Amino acid sequence: MIASAFGFADILGTPDVTLDPSRIAAQVVTGIGFLGAGTIIARGSLVRGLTTAASVWSVAAIGLAVGGGLYWAALVATALSLILLVALRPLERHLDRKWRKQTVSALYDEKASSLDAVMETLRKINLHVIELSVEKQAGGMNQVQITFEERGEVVLQNALQALTRLDGVQSATAC
Repeated sequence: MIASAFGFADILGTPDVTLDPSRIAAQVVTGIGFLGAGTIIARGSLVRGLTTAASVWSVAAIGLAVGGGLYWAALVATALSLILLVALRPLERHLDRKWRKQTVSALYDEKASSLDAVMETLRKINLHVIELSVEKQAGGMNQVQITFEERGEVVLQNALQALTRLDGVQSATAC
């Protein structure tokens, strides 16, 4: 915004310039918004690419500031961007580990157990199921893959133990 308002003010007064050069900044904003939106990927409740989109946006803004002669503003913005990206990385890793997805696969006999029983077992141990797929196997068996938000290794082990205790479940493994 500063680059659009003040970065090109000295050019506007020249006799041969009839157009508003700050429109360049408006076109950069449009283009970067388009590119940034393309880096964001949403799958269900998982969104990726926000940091990349924000970084592309800030680099474009810094480039406009340099192009407009606002070197100190560009230097400060660069320093702040780098500090934020480096300082917040450990927090991002911590949150990613805390809330990452985990998939469990179970093979069960559809005559002895049902998908409802499997889901009820997972609900009892407070697992938030994100995705579920069932594949029929030979001999009346079903292979179910359940993806949930992992909240630690203990919860994963509890899920596996609870599934193997169900009647008709032959095996339950973490994928």
